[in-house]
Amino acid sequence: MKRMKIRSDQVIDNDMGFIREQEIRAAVRFLQWQYEKQKMPPPATDQLRQQAARIVDEAHRIFYK
Repeated sequence: MKRMKIRSDQVIDNDMGFIREQEIRAAVRFLQWQYEKQKMPPPATDQLRQQAARIVDEAHRIFYK
């Protein structure tokens, strides 16, 4: 079995992708809770995920500003 060489920047990209996915999933759960709390029907799953991704992006933008 041949081993692949992985560059350190590839590992970082993979880790960041994993972390970003976890952040988005947490934001989706938060948004679902908010909709439930306000007794509003949540949007479709893909729209909820897009909304969560925008929240994560905005949080990162504010943090790194």
